[in-house]
Amino acid sequence: MSPADPLLKILSVEPGSEKTNNMIFARRQNDALSKRGIACKSVAVAHARTLSDFVGHLLFLHREMREFKPSIVHAQYGTYNAFLCSFFSLRCKFVISFRGSDLNLEANIGNTNFLRGLLGHFLSQASALFAHRIICVSQRLARKLWWGRSKTSVIPDGVDLASFVSGSLQEARVRIGVPEDARVLFFNAGYNPRVKRKDLSDAVAEILQSRIQGFQYLVMEGQIAPEEVPAFLQASDCLLITSDNEGSPCIVKEALACELPIVSVDVGDVSQMVQGVSQCCVEERNVKVLADRVEEIIRLGIRSDGRKFSHRYDMDRCIDRLIGVYLCLVGDQ
Repeated sequence: MSPADPLLKILSVEPGSEKTNNMIFARRQNDALSKRGIACKSVAVAHARTLSDFVGHLLFLHREMREFKPSIVHAQYGTYNAFLCSFFSLRCKFVISFRGSDLNLEANIGNTNFLRGLLGHFLSQASALFAHRIICVSQRLARKLWWGRSKTSVIPDGVDLASFVSGSLQEARVRIGVPEDARVLFFNAGYNPRVKRKDLSDAVAEILQSRIQGFQYLVMEGQIAPEEVPAFLQASDCLLITSDNEGSPCIVKEALACELPIVSVDVGDVSQMVQGVSQCCVEERNVKVLADRVEEIIRLGIRSDGRKFSHRYDMDRCIDRLIGVYLCLVGDQ
């Protein structure tokens, strides 16, 4: 059976959000699948606030199932999103991708509140019981599963290596309006600055502001269009990661492809990603230690050699592995 076989039809279910850049990695994955000739339809479902919402979402997915007739339903996130999809596991094959906060209890609570976070975590674990295959973006995340590890594959979200390239620092700075002689620290706060520990990054930036002439602190809070992210990475001197919890942060893979030096705490699979990469390191969660290391890297002003390690996260390579999971499932029918 080839990837373009009409029997391979994927209904990709994403958590709905008013944030336009939310789940961009899932959309890129679906675009890559479509380019391979795979019938892939994306739908978004918001979190249910009432029983009426829940019933409405079930009816909505039932209609999508009836009209599209997928061979596989792929929940692109855990919590409520995966739980909703699990109700259709008897009708077709069911796959869950866990990406971080959905299996990290502390992050789930940080994203919402204690009760909602606890419920979301339980829904993730319960949904794993009904999944035919589970995908985790890192091995550390897979170890958080209560059950189902035997049917779990570790497949990171891929990076488009044609878009994320080293590029010209000067041209990138002109594009985003940063002075050419600035010393730039980049931080990705995303939509959850509390989980990303922006407070810790802010403290590091405050120290560096007093130490480095021309220091600038660039914070990405979800407002930057995805196509502009490569320019921000190319224009920066160092990426700082201070998160309490991560799955397999895409921004680190993108920074490697752009040869941007990285200083990170030990979170997710960052230590594996930067192992052996020059101008990249993992340090303890201490403001002074992080500030000292970032200062050293910024003053040195040398790009990393991360590009030569980026093939591990090439989108095509990751999509090949995902298609392999799909084909095995359809072949079992």
